Amino acid sequence: MRERAVRRVAGLLRSRLPEVGLEEVPDPRAREGRWRLAQILTAALLGLLAGCRSLSEAEALTESLAPAMRRRLGLPRRLADTTARDALCRVSLEGLRAALHRLVRAAWRRKALAPQGLPFGVVAMDGKVTALPAL
Repeated sequence: MRERAVRRVAGLLRSRLPEVGLEEVPDPRAREGRWRLAQILTAALLGLLAGCRSLSEAEALTESLAPAMRRRLGLPRRLADTTARDALCRVSLEGLRAALHRLVRAAWRRKALAPQGLPFGVVAMDGKVTALPAL
């Protein structure tokens, strides 16, 4: 059952990766690395979506992927957990925030997100009043 769920998650990730634009996240590492930052971020996202609790579980997941699925995700081989850790610790949070913003904006434009506002326009808490913008 887990293998089927991983295939579904990998397929979903593959279909939405162009919206995220992981290639645009600045890479703080030296240029002689064997892995592009976008590949490392893809493997990390796959691990998160598949329910991996650690980078070593994500490493095992990238090793267990079928070659065709690895090719579709742009992962040439197993991604070592130490490689992922070293890269993820150095990546710019601003670059990741921009990628998340691109993803949310794309989901909003294709009407995949619904506004979650309050059913009324004003909230009073502890005597303070805040007007909520109309959606």
